[in-house]
Amino acid sequence: MFKFGIRNLRRLEAVDPVEIRPITLLVGRNSSGKSTFLRSFPLLRQSVMTRTSTPLLWYGDLVDFGSFQGSVFNNDLSREISFIFELDEVSVPHSRYYYYYSEPRRTQSYKAIVYEVDVVNDDDASRISSVSVVIKDLDLKFDLKIDGAGQATALSVNSEDVLYHFGSSKVVLTPGAIFPEIVVVRDEQDKIDPHLAQTANLEFAQAIADLISPHLDKRIKKDAALELALRLLLLKSFEKLDLQRHADQVGVRTWKKLLSDVAGKDSKRLFHRLRTIFFANLFFGLMREITIRLRSTISQTLYIGPARARSERYYRYQDLSVSEIDPDGKNFAMFLNSLRWDQLESLSSWVERLFGYRISVSKTTGHLSINLKEEKNETNIVDTGYGVSQILPVLGQMWWAANRDRGVRAPDVSMLSIEQPELHLHPAHQSLLADALADEMLSGSERRIHFLVETHSETLVNRLGELVAVGKLRAEDVQILIFETAPEDARKTVVNLASFGSDGELINWPYGFFQPS
Repeated sequence: MFKFGIRNLRRLEAVDPVEIRPITLLVGRNSSGKSTFLRSFPLLRQSVMTRTSTPLLWYGDLVDFGSFQGSVFNNDLSREISFIFELDEVSVPHSRYYYYYSEPRRTQSYKAIVYEVDVVNDDDASRISSVSVVIKDLDLKFDLKIDGAGQATALSVNSEDVLYHFGSSKVVLTPGAIFPEIVVVRDEQDKIDPHLAQTANLEFAQAIADLISPHLDKRIKKDAALELALRLLLLKSFEKLDLQRHADQVGVRTWKKLLSDVAGKDSKRLFHRLRTIFFANLFFGLMREITIRLRSTISQTLYIGPARARSERYYRYQDLSVSEIDPDGKNFAMFLNSLRWDQLESLSSWVERLFGYRISVSKTTGHLSINLKEEKNETNIVDTGYGVSQILPVLGQMWWAANRDRGVRAPDVSMLSIEQPELHLHPAHQSLLADALADEMLSGSERRIHFLVETHSETLVNRLGELVAVGKLRAEDVQILIFETAPEDARKTVVNLASFGSDGELINWPYGFFQPS
């Protein structure tokens, strides 16, 4: 499951996270906020893939949002623009604090994670002002506040401050990243055991050592108390049962007695404070895994825009290997020429099965041309209908999204954002476009491609319902986001959800949606 929400971006003042299903349609009248929602993904991608001085690259190769000033809701510079992501599960590996620690590396999974990053405008430059993470199944919330220099000014666990544990050390965010890393800058690095200095969480281990030391045997030295604290941070979870199990395994008598007390009657009232520090320590590893996962997902998100370049009879050949189709499809000929013969055959066969014609690329001195072949007739793309030339880059991007090699660390969700793919298409071909969406969603690799499609096509919507009714699509794989003007304020958009029933009928669909009034 992957959910996405936005706050204060153009008309979208507050869109709570909505699930991006394998086929998610965005429908609504013009200027209702559909494109803003869809283009947020290429906006994030161009920000992730380009070295920037600010977290968001408002104008790039994929989309142009102008600036923060022009993008924030109602041009109100006092507001924050927020991006919200909800992940079904995140696994956090346990750190090894000692080089000789022999226990096998383990991971702990946390479910229903909500990650929110807030961007503000300072001195005509945008920056991250806060980051929050919620673990729903533990009823746990982390809040990190950041100043203009990128330094943390507050870190809280369920509203309890834990930043003071860092003393004079600084907690900073990597600059110019929408999914930043957290770095601890220590003033006295040379005084710290080098084996312990590798972790950002030594301060929390010291905080636990300070809490437990008064209750341990006085003969236990500071280094030994710190090691006991570090091992406590290595627990997979922090409930009283976990503490009791840990107590059963330790050999230090006073430490065993203290753990049993904390896990039982808690006479020294340490459990809540220890638990807060434990989860504060978890925050750093959780943030690292969340941002790695989001960077992976966003960096592999593809996009094809609504204004696609007019086809040409001949394209100038360049010795370039093109691995992605431009948003306007201008490099489609070079993309086809860069495919291996088996890939081109696969794409051509897929298009033929759906639309009845094959694709080929011919090369002459310094030039390429795209040809379409129906039975024995082969025609230059310029000599076919305009709609065919407009849909081909869309089909190519759809096929590529589902069939490209994503590498070893491929994301769980790989997305393709498409704007108005039905432009210039006859309604019959719009129906075939729905078939193509369903076909590629089902025939992709183990990690299915998710399509985010902005459309005005009633035919496309109805055809998807037909595919559900005949069993070629599961109802739960399709969702429709309806963008409508808020009744109380014409400047705002509200987003409602519609879906299909098992018989292909529309559920929660507004009456007369495609009518003039």
